[in-house]
Amino acid sequence: MAEVAANRGILRAQVALAWVLQKEPVTAPIVGATKPHHLEDAVAALSVKLDATEIVSLEGALCPASDFGILKLEMWISKGTVFPFQGGGY
Repeated sequence: MAEVAANRGILRAQVALAWVLQKEPVTAPIVGATKPHHLEDAVAALSVKLDATEIVSLEGALCPASDFGILKLEMWISKGTVFPFQGGGY
């Protein structure tokens, strides 16, 4: 994530939000902004469109060989689990 952010000159949080927004069926991620600039950064992420190479790079970092890889993440997203590590959603 740091590499994608550095290449684009944006924040890692913006890369993360852009990635989540490009995943189906996500339409509105919950953003916990504690300061005004956090909200501004989140809004700026709306204009970030990651290309296929960047998405592959980000998803490859999710340890696809383990149970906690991209398939598990996509299952959590499809079931609407917001925070899979809280409340035993995994």
